[in-house]
Amino acid sequence: MYSTSSPMDFLAVGIGFFLFYMIFICGIFVAFALYYKTIIDTMSLVRPENRLTGTGNIMLNIIPFFNMAYGFIVYPKICDSIKQEYSELGLQPDGDFGKGLAITLQALSLTMMIPFINFLTSIGCLVIWIILWAKLSGYKTELQKHNGASFNEKPTLTASTDLLD
Repeated sequence: MYSTSSPMDFLAVGIGFFLFYMIFICGIFVAFALYYKTIIDTMSLVRPENRLTGTGNIMLNIIPFFNMAYGFIVYPKICDSIKQEYSELGLQPDGDFGKGLAITLQALSLTMMIPFINFLTSIGCLVIWIILWAKLSGYKTELQKHNGASFNEKPTLTASTDLLD
């Protein structure tokens, strides 16, 4: 009536789960790389005099645990840089240019460390992240229309001696 499973069946299931997990993790890395590329491309379309942070400083967000605090510093500077560029170009202002979304994203990413509520906050974090990514991509498209090519091709750090600038 019942069939017995061979050890090979369990091995096949284990390999399948492992492959799915590896594809999922690689997909997450690719998504993060594309997200940071969008931010860097957007900031490279902002004139250097309007940038409040260097494009190289954005890559500091890939450092685990450091990004939880540094995001509160760098995201508002990114949004304010885009805001200054929009005002200099005479474009229609767009609220706070995603600053509220960025700070909410950082706050939700901090709450993902709290047990029992981390599942709910991770869903909210994913939704806010996608909205912020789409918003920054829209700014990139709008700045490409007005500024053309980027103002510098390689990421640069700011000339400031302040570590968190």
